[in-house]
Amino acid sequence: MVGADPAKPVSNYLVPAILTTIFCCLPFGIVAIVYAAQVNSKLQAGDYNGAVHSSRNAKIWSWVSFGLGLILSLLILAAIAIPQFFVFRERANTAKTHAVLQQACMATESFFTVSPDKEITIDDLIVGNVTVPSDIQLSIEDGTSENFTIVAVNKSNGKTYIMKRDCAVEELQVAK
Repeated sequence: MVGADPAKPVSNYLVPAILTTIFCCLPFGIVAIVYAAQVNSKLQAGDYNGAVHSSRNAKIWSWVSFGLGLILSLLILAAIAIPQFFVFRERANTAKTHAVLQQACMATESFFTVSPDKEITIDDLIVGNVTVPSDIQLSIEDGTSENFTIVAVNKSNGKTYIMKRDCAVEELQVAK
């Protein structure tokens, strides 16, 4: 072998090239395999510098394939996870508003048990231990015991919910 330096073996990087082709990025992995396949034949032909050059290229293209595969995997994961995050956040905002309205329902029932002839106010709800988060705005449209109506506006998602005497919560659909 002319020009070969037996003190420094040349790695062909065939295994990383194959693995990155299978698991990461096929096009760049194939380039890495081509360069990796050239290393041994160049060493056998005595072209040590060509083998080193092919080995270096096989290593570079394996890393390129790995990097692009990693980036693409993260982008796919983000494409799946980000919309799900918004769905779960929406559900949490809705659940929080429903919980506040259910607290208001129990406080209203207690209030009307004690004072059936009075009209309930927001202050009466707060006295009845209704905790209203800062992103929810409560108002009472009808405070009578026969037909009370409580409106909750969730500032986080912009939705409006109504709770009537039967304590059923309805979301108001806003026409767009």
